[in-house]
Amino acid sequence: MPISFGPSWLRVVAHFDPLYYVVEGARALGAGSFSSDHVWQAFAVTVPLCALVLAWATSVFRKAVA
Repeated sequence: MPISFGPSWLRVVAHFDPLYYVVEGARALGAGSFSSDHVWQAFAVTVPLCALVLAWATSVFRKAVA
């Protein structure tokens, strides 16, 4: 369901959720728009977040093994 159907406070809060950008990018890709701003925003949010989670998981694993 598009966020535009929700109340205005939900539209504001959604911009703090990284999955919002992934969903918007997936919708743009599903519509066949590879150069959409939503696709680039999804990459810009997802790639650093994945790197951060990978670094955190690596440090937790190293502490658990040591």
